[in-house]
Amino acid sequence: YLTKKGIYDFWNWFDDRT
Repeated sequence: YLTKKGIYDFWNWFDDRT
């Protein structure tokens, strides 16, 4: 999961919920 794309998607999700 901890790939460049995975991290990017995670931050997009994280930024979306705050």
